Amino acid sequence: MFKKYYLFVLILVCLSFSFCKQQTSITMYQYTDQNNNIYTISETGIKYNPISPNESSSGVYSGGKKDSVVISKEQFIEISSLVNSLIQNTENQISRREMMTSVLIKDSIKVILKPSKERIKFETKLLQFLIKD
Repeated sequence: MFKKYYLFVLILVCLSFSFCKQQTSITMYQYTDQNNNIYTISETGIKYNPISPNESSSGVYSGGKKDSVVISKEQFIEISSLVNSLIQNTENQISRREMMTSVLIKDSIKVILKPSKERIKFETKLLQFLIKD
């Protein structure tokens, strides 16, 4: 009787742990644009962390103000599609960071992106969420 009870409790604990583990797994991307402004994109929102004049190579450029916005599941799927396209298209990638390049990180994948139409489309989409009328 006790063995069955403990086995049942053990199974419940394992199932609940597995369910909790799945719930906390959130997909995130990090994008650093050519000016070193950082965008952190999750399933629920976009956080924008701009570079300050003190951090910029010119000592003058400012990326503006920090910002964050909430996005819908559909919007995240749209962004994810653009991210996956950028990662899969190796033609627009290079092996080391240079001027005018940006960095995209998805999980353990890090790519350095040259200027391209795809990259402009991705950046435009991010800015559409952050720029408020």
